[in-house]
Amino acid sequence: MSANNIPLSEIILFLECIAQRNFDELRNAARYFMTQHEPIELEEVFLTRIEPVLDKDSLQWLRTEKFTRLNLIMSKSCVVRN
Repeated sequence: MSANNIPLSEIILFLECIAQRNFDELRNAARYFMTQHEPIELEEVFLTRIEPVLDKDSLQWLRTEKFTRLNLIMSKSCVVRN
């Protein structure tokens, strides 16, 4: 299914989580979305339907949170290995 065919009702939850600056709920929404759709569809929805409509501050928050969380996961992984 194309991102354009994903119902708006499924995308609104993502936007609400971003507006509330709640990354944990955003992650939960993404997990729920993945029970219904393929990983590529989640990526396509974010790239073509969510990110383009975000204001500058929201987009910056989202990117910062993603990279902060990714770095945290990577650093924990390195600690476990050492």
